[in-house]
Amino acid sequence: MANVSFGPATYVARCAGIVSPADHDALVALLKGMCSRRNVYDENEYGMSAPLQSGTKRSSFKMIKQVPTTGPPVPLGPTPPIIWRLVHESLPLKGKQYNDLPAAVLEVAESSLTGIYSVQFMHALGCQVDYRVARRSQVFVINHEDSEVQVTLFSVSSRTTGKPLFEGHAVEARLPAAPEQQVEAARKLGGFCQKLLPMVLLKKV
Repeated sequence: MANVSFGPATYVARCAGIVSPADHDALVALLKGMCSRRNVYDENEYGMSAPLQSGTKRSSFKMIKQVPTTGPPVPLGPTPPIIWRLVHESLPLKGKQYNDLPAAVLEVAESSLTGIYSVQFMHALGCQVDYRVARRSQVFVINHEDSEVQVTLFSVSSRTTGKPLFEGHAVEARLPAAPEQQVEAARKLGGFCQKLLPMVLLKKV
């Protein structure tokens, strides 16, 4: 049987579905048991507002941290630092409102932050956290009928000041194939996705 693996392809069989929070841990355990490779990526986003010099208006920021959680890409190499990216969201992005920011906040807004205390640092500068969103992508590569299926499990949780916590999970399975093998790829992917039932409410895409 021909081996269909990831690489240049003009056809990709895809299937997606929703995962309930109650089934999330069981699905992760199932995928871990089947996979040959796994990568995990975390992204934390904080929405913040900072007081302007006048004290009557506020400027909005978005802080984003994205770092692989599976360790350094090179064995025995140094773990990459946690780097926060600070985005000034208020309109206009440059102009009077931007220039009215306190000098300390303005300096930080034009640089990259590193370290685990970046959020606390911004809070100490007078910024207020308006919302927090945590995203996790877990990518599993699973061998199925001499082919490699890539399964990505997306998890999102968000909390807005004064509102309850929101949590959601979704999953996507992909199997690339050459054009002449698309029927066979769709069959293989369909057979694989049956293993995810009933933990995933599947939908063809």
